[in-house]
Amino acid sequence: MARRAQGEAAETRAGTSAKARADAQPDTHPQARTAARGKAGTRAKAGAATRRAAPPEGETRRRLIEAGIELFGRHGFEGVSTRALAREAQVNLAAIPYHFGGKEGLYRAVVEFVVQTVSEQLGATLLSVREMARDPRTGRDELLAAVRGMIRSMVHTILGSSVTLDYCRVLMQEQITPTEVYDVLYQGLFQAMHQTWTAVLARLLHAREGSPEVDMRAQAVMGQIVIFRIGMPVTLRYLRTERLHHDHLECIARLVADQVEALARCAQEATLENDA
Repeated sequence: MARRAQGEAAETRAGTSAKARADAQPDTHPQARTAARGKAGTRAKAGAATRRAAPPEGETRRRLIEAGIELFGRHGFEGVSTRALAREAQVNLAAIPYHFGGKEGLYRAVVEFVVQTVSEQLGATLLSVREMARDPRTGRDELLAAVRGMIRSMVHTILGSSVTLDYCRVLMQEQITPTEVYDVLYQGLFQAMHQTWTAVLARLLHAREGSPEVDMRAQAVMGQIVIFRIGMPVTLRYLRTERLHHDHLECIARLVADQVEALARCAQEATLENDA
């Protein structure tokens, strides 16, 4: 009996020791499984974060067009790489061929956007004044008042904001070095401006619309506004200001309108002298 009890006690101690050793031994398999699940979860979270960070298609297009306005305006078409555009827009390089077919397509989209935006601001005014100038029922003073309003709109649109500064840079770059996209610019914006001014000047100067002299006078009048955009740095320097304020814009509009009215007076006086 004593020996049986001692044997059972020994077996109990052995079993307890084995269990203790088993409990003390590290169980690597559950840890590996836990680590694997952790890595998978991390990858899933990273993938979800990437998907959340990637902009939607419309947002990607917008970013690329804004980047194009900035970079094409500063460096021209040839001076900008697709990598620079993607970096500026903070999108994947593959987004450019995906959305636009390449750099050429993006540049066209940029010019179309700029032309459309400026046309939306000026188009209705240009059309209204052009129709008034071609309507024989429009009186001289009525036309001049409308021209003053048109000049004011042009000055505030072209010179009045930093946004249009970027737009104008794109337009100027395309003027300096025309590309295949130039027709978009001319037909969408410049043609309407030119036709309006030739109609106005032909009427005020008693000249033929479409004649070389009227065409060049129209260009000269528009240049009186555009020169302030091209020469903005020197203008700001001698005005001792960081930007053109409302009073500056109103002054420019008044001066350009005065020049147009001076031309009209000269033509009217010449007509009266000839009639006499």
